Amino acid sequence: MNKKTIKILLLLVVVVVAYGIFRYVFFEPSGYLATWIRIGQHTRTVVTKRAFASSIPFTGALGGIAGGDQKCTMFATNAGLGGQWMAWLSTGNSNARDRIPDVKYKRVDGVMIAMNKADLVDGTIDNTLNVDEHGVVVRAHIPPNHYAWTGTHENGLWTGSGTDCNGWTSASSAVLGQQGHVHTTNAWSATFPATCDHSDSAGGLLYCFEL
Repeated sequence: MNKKTIKILLLLVVVVVAYGIFRYVFFEPSGYLATWIRIGQHTRTVVTKRAFASSIPFTGALGGIAGGDQKCTMFATNAGLGGQWMAWLSTGNSNARDRIPDVKYKRVDGVMIAMNKADLVDGTIDNTLNVDEHGVVVRAHIPPNHYAWTGTHENGLWTGSGTDCNGWTSASSAVLGQQGHVHTTNAWSATFPATCDHSDSAGGLLYCFEL
């Protein structure tokens, strides 16, 4: 066997080995690329945020959207949940759907609300958002008080002028704010408007979402 033939055989061996490595890395189910793809897919699906309805009602004078956010974070902190939270509120300058991350949402008791943002705002949530920051069904013993301030349609957009208690700054009986029914899945965000002085007999809770 001459040197030329040996070189050709060695070159073929190198090509075969390189091809084998290439197939393993990029195509085999147990290869590195496939493994990292599976890890990436898994990582994208495990991001879950929590949500609850506040245990205490308010008038529509929340201190604006920022005041609602602060109240939600206060409830969460007091319940030992930690994290940063936002109130599900909209005004003419801000839609609730634009302020939340695109992740999976569960109530604080672990019950699924939505698989992602699109699922959350498709008109119907998977289960009622009627559990408070402690994991307790909100005010079940007081039938009238099943409503939360939202100013928001089920699609996450503002319900329009005259439905947000003047930007969530008014507690006037002459001003209206849109409310959602906490014990429903299809009218959870927009059931009917109530006067902004209501904070107990007709509702006034907050939906709180983790950021």
